[in-house]
Amino acid sequence: MPLHYGTSAAEADRAGLELVNPFKAGDAAAEARGAEVYQAFCKVCHGASGSGDGVVPRRGYPPPPSFLAGAPALLRDGRIFHAITYGKGNMPSYAAQVAREDRWKAVLYVRSLQKQAAADAAAAQAAARAAAKKAAPKNAAVKPAEATATEKPVAGKALMKKASEKAR
Repeated sequence: MPLHYGTSAAEADRAGLELVNPFKAGDAAAEARGAEVYQAFCKVCHGASGSGDGVVPRRGYPPPPSFLAGAPALLRDGRIFHAITYGKGNMPSYAAQVAREDRWKAVLYVRSLQKQAAADAAAAQAAARAAAKKAAPKNAAVKPAEATATEKPVAGKALMKKASEKAR
C-alpha cells in the first residue's frame, strides 16, 4: 500500500495528523522489535537514549535534535514515521532499508525512550527535593540572626546602666 505524501514540511505535518501507529504501547513484541530497529539504524545518530548524542555527531556530523525535549518530543507518531520514511534535514530516507511495520515499531520504541526519560527526570526531582528537605535545619530553637537581634537591646541596657552608675 503506497503512502501518498510528499517530502515537504506541510506534507510531514499532514502525515502527523493522518497517520496512526498500528502498534500500541504495551505491545512487548512490537517494542522489542522497535528496539532492534532503533539500535541498528537510529542509535548511531540519535544515541542510546534518543538525546541526539550518537557516535556520528561526535565525529563532526551535525547532531539530530533530541527526542526527549522541545518540539521533537511533541511530534505525533505519524510525523516521526514520515521523517523515517522520507528523511528530514540531514537524515536520509530509511524507506528502502526499514520495512513499514518496523518503522512504526521504531516510533513505538522512541515513545518508550521518552517515557523512560520522563520517569528518570521525575525521580531525579523527587530525590533532589528529598535531599534539600534532609539538609534543611530541623526546628532550630533560635536562628543566629534572631539571637543577634535580641541580644543587642540587652547589651545596650547593660551599657546604659553602667553609664548611669558612673554618672552618679
